[in-house]
Amino acid sequence: MTESKRAHLSLDAARWAAILAVCALPVSPPVANVGMGLTLILLLASGEAGPRLVAACRQPLALGAFAVLLVVAVGMLWADVPWRARWDAWWSWRKLLLIPVLLALFGDALWKRRFAVSFALVCGVGALAIFAVWLGWVPQLPREAASDLLRNRGTQGMALAIAVLCSIWLALGAAGTRRWAWLVLGALAAAAALVPTIGRSGHLALLIMVGVFALAMLREPRYRVGALGVAVLVALAAALTPNVRERLAVAVDEFRTAQAGKGELTSFGIRAVMYENSLRVVAQHPWIGVGTGAFAAAYAKEIEGRYTDWRATPTVDPHNQYLFFAAELGVLGLLVFLGYIGAALLDRGDGSSARWVAVAILLAWCATSLFSSHFKTFAEGHLLAMFLGVMLARPYPPARAA
Repeated sequence: MTESKRAHLSLDAARWAAILAVCALPVSPPVANVGMGLTLILLLASGEAGPRLVAACRQPLALGAFAVLLVVAVGMLWADVPWRARWDAWWSWRKLLLIPVLLALFGDALWKRRFAVSFALVCGVGALAIFAVWLGWVPQLPREAASDLLRNRGTQGMALAIAVLCSIWLALGAAGTRRWAWLVLGALAAAAALVPTIGRSGHLALLIMVGVFALAMLREPRYRVGALGVAVLVALAAALTPNVRERLAVAVDEFRTAQAGKGELTSFGIRAVMYENSLRVVAQHPWIGVGTGAFAAAYAKEIEGRYTDWRATPTVDPHNQYLFFAAELGVLGLLVFLGYIGAALLDRGDGSSARWVAVAILLAWCATSLFSSHFKTFAEGHLLAMFLGVMLARPYPPARAA
């Protein structure tokens, strides 16, 4: 076997390992970790890792990711917590290290489609399982378990939302029966995200992803009617689904009750308290923050003696990615994080519609991270990093882009 052939097989195996990882994220973190590890090992074994990674690291997305990793590392220097806590906090951002690896591997449009096809199909099977539990066809599980069947309700809703987006994107590139098959799969995933799944993040992510992608496709005359039609149907489905309306009303009520200092510990009620106290932490350390890994200690100090009820609940995360960054790394660190988001939005990738898949997912994560830390959490953070890396990857060698 020639050296070129061995390199080709090793690179293809690395791509399949990455596909295994992304498909396992909503189901099994250990399998996902194995897949990510194999991706890196097989890329290094190909003999082409050096030039491919150098080319990948020149993209705005990779440069933005490195900037975040650097500022989080520097923030370890002034954190007043044990070094183990500082290192663990930095290591939680390791998903950003995947970005240049995937940029180096997925420049070929065929592999972008394979990545999307695999994830959409796995989520389609997951949607069928969700409905089977929700309809009572699995006696061993209660009906309510349908909302957390894929890891948890947040991960489940956001993974299904990505599956809907991938199905729409794949349908645009298909024709005849295959196009309808992708649209049916997308409808199934959307139904599973809106009806049995009670995660509000998934509901919001679905609306933003489909809306952003539809707006992007308005630039293409042949897709205008279809894109608008799909966006309107998804918006109507969300508006008419009792589950979505009920969960939104509950969130608003919990937030208002907590602001009045009443009620009991609730999901959105505790968020209202966390936001207020986290802003106090930011105000005390405005420029460089309390340091990487020191948020939990700073928050505990802030609420000490302030409350005697449920509001005294400690936390390691304010459930707002921007507040978290500002608290640990100050305004300067937050600007670096926003720069990373801007770099990803400005990265044109290979110039195809795959770029808009990445943009739609990123903007959905930006919105849901007002109420969570989805850039940092394991499943959601890796999903974002992997789809950005794959969909914004450019052809290699670079001359092929012409």
